[in-house]
Amino acid sequence: KRRDDRRLSETTFQRQTLLDLQEALVEWARVNGMHEHADRVAFKQTGVWGKTLVGPELSEREMDASRRLALLRSRIRDDGLRSRIGDCQNLEFRILMAPDGEMVDAINRELAPAIQGCLTTAGDLARNLW
Repeated sequence: KRRDDRRLSETTFQRQTLLDLQEALVEWARVNGMHEHADRVAFKQTGVWGKTLVGPELSEREMDASRRLALLRSRIRDDGLRSRIGDCQNLEFRILMAPDGEMVDAINRELAPAIQGCLTTAGDLARNLW
């Protein structure tokens, strides 16, 4: 009985973590997209790419989204999904360091399907825990 209760608890925790991860990944992508948009607007105004600071509200949202994603990532049992989320985080870092919008566009062509793949995998894993 105790072992069954523990297994049920672990399964419930993992399923909820996967569902929370999906929401966190969407928010993380949304906030990073807002930052990218701010960079594009600033570039049109200044002619300089990626050097303008975003406002404190967006900066705080970015930190919160990144922190939440990192915490949830660490709780995922599936090594492959953890690795793929890390790949997405690395791609986003490359976007932040990109020298121009063309490089950002090129990285985004890789990042968008990677994020979608993580969302799909997390959903599949959660469904398999029902």
